[in-house]
Amino acid sequence: MYSVERPTGPPFHPIHPRAPGRSHLRLGAALVLASTLLFTAAGCQANDAAPGTGIVIDTLTSGAIHVRNPETGVWTENDRWRLEESVRIGRVDGRGPDVFGQIRGLAVDALGRVHVLDGQADEVRVFTPDGAHLRTLGGSGNGPGELSGPFGLGIDGSERTWVADSGNRRYTLWDSAGTLLGTRVRPLQGFGFIWTAGFDGERLLETSVVIGPEVSDWRPALFRLAFQPPDGGVDTLLLPQEPSETYQLEEDGMTRMSAIVPFTPSQTLTPGTDSHIWVGFSDRFRLHRVSFSGDTVLIIDRTARPIPVTPMERDTALAMDFLQQMREAGAEVDPGRIPQVKPAYEWVVEDDEGHLWVGVPNAQDEEGTRMDVFDREGRYLGGVRAHDRISRWPLPVVRGGILWAHVLDGFDVSHVVGYRIR
Repeated sequence: MYSVERPTGPPFHPIHPRAPGRSHLRLGAALVLASTLLFTAAGCQANDAAPGTGIVIDTLTSGAIHVRNPETGVWTENDRWRLEESVRIGRVDGRGPDVFGQIRGLAVDALGRVHVLDGQADEVRVFTPDGAHLRTLGGSGNGPGELSGPFGLGIDGSERTWVADSGNRRYTLWDSAGTLLGTRVRPLQGFGFIWTAGFDGERLLETSVVIGPEVSDWRPALFRLAFQPPDGGVDTLLLPQEPSETYQLEEDGMTRMSAIVPFTPSQTLTPGTDSHIWVGFSDRFRLHRVSFSGDTVLIIDRTARPIPVTPMERDTALAMDFLQQMREAGAEVDPGRIPQVKPAYEWVVEDDEGHLWVGVPNAQDEEGTRMDVFDREGRYLGGVRAHDRISRWPLPVVRGGILWAHVLDGFDVSHVVGYRIR
């Protein structure tokens, strides 16, 4: 459902002066990605991906590939992937680097070393592939190599560790040996609880917002930037804005409190590799791979049965502390606005081999975490399950044949778990 008009002017134009400095907008008639693609047979080439699979692949007139997947994947019982826990890092209490306060970032380098950003301690803890503590980077403060309210962590194509630091409004970088490389001013607007970022070689791909003349005038965008000049400028791709349904408390024309209505669909903006981003809205199982030029190059559809929201789940959601606070402050929290069914999916990540992993909601009485896996061509392979409740803050990382995830135990204690893919 996303398309872009073709550029009619120079390839780069300045964006609004309140947007990041030295930033440029990749054109595409303002890159209105929310235009509708017409999925018609005319001008398309269609073929079944493989006899008996039920997968249909169309080549659209725009050149985009549209892959329509049935409910069942192509894996058989014998060849489907399974997740087997191999490493668990974390303890309930005590002292030491494996006792986590608030995990805000997770990354894995080419040697399989696991980097965990603890936002409460303002530090990055590095563990060997078998879970032994190797080193700690950072620490609280605003000096070189120090952090204040870090909210994101990633490793680029040169194995450099990036940390997005909200309190110091900068990125701090270390090399693969843990040597501090320096800092770079973060020129983007806003800081999110979830850092959605990827890398194109050494360049960072990060989603944030472009803010207009009014605070309410904002657009999500994908930014591409390098750590050092002369490539240290910022390129910008505007993205479609799909607001979520919210409960709001307004006073004097201003929004005082706001909360997302439980189980309502939300927008997906997940950077991948090679300067692209996965864009979607979880009211249906459809994802678009969009290049940095603004072109939709791949569309993935999958037939999926709606998962009902149970009465117990609805009651539990309405009892959340923040919604209770909104009620006490005078907000109308209407239970009737909660959907009857859950979103089609919850999160999206791309692994180091180009597979797409999509977290999907559990049905009633299901335990653990369900994930759908697609190959790099967009064909649905099948589902896998982890026995733990995987958190989406931060998103899981799949590298070197292991899925690493932040999980919460029955007491909401944080662990980092590695699941070997069998």
